[in-house]
Amino acid sequence: MRQKYFALVAFFITAFAFSQGVTTSAIGGQVTDNTGEPLLGANIVAVHTPSGTTYGAITDFDGY
Repeated sequence: MRQKYFALVAFFITAFAFSQGVTTSAIGGQVTDNTGEPLLGANIVAVHTPSGTTYGAITDFDGY
């Protein structure tokens, strides 16, 4: 019984340790004006709400 208990605890500790990995994501798209032309140099700001971290980017010639 003691070995089963130890194995179960070890399993949950390992699962918990691996669940704390890095979270990744991506945002993509093209920024255009009202006529559908790409916008050069548009400032894009994304905010990760739980941590308040902000990420920024500037579009290139094609609006990406």
